[in-house]
Amino acid sequence: MRKALTLTAVLLITMSMAGAATVTVDFDEDTDFTRYKSFQFIDTEDSSFSQSDPLMHRQIVALLEERLAASGMENVDANPDLYVTYHGRSR
Repeated sequence: MRKALTLTAVLLITMSMAGAATVTVDFDEDTDFTRYKSFQFIDTEDSSFSQSDPLMHRQIVALLEERLAASGMENVDANPDLYVTYHGRSR
């Protein structure tokens, strides 16, 4: 039986008047991510900007997809080795 790992990249984005952003990324440092070859994005109401800010959502997903692909991973539609999501906030 294949195990699926949910990778939660927690992005807390705080916009100031000057336009600066604070970004925090969280993941399990004990996990050997080189074992994983495929990923799939999961989207929930409270975990992304897909409904409240579609442009920001597309930009975040594109950046995550680009970085994961650069590390040799493939975005698949079914049966991924791990799931990817993000959590964000803007003010």
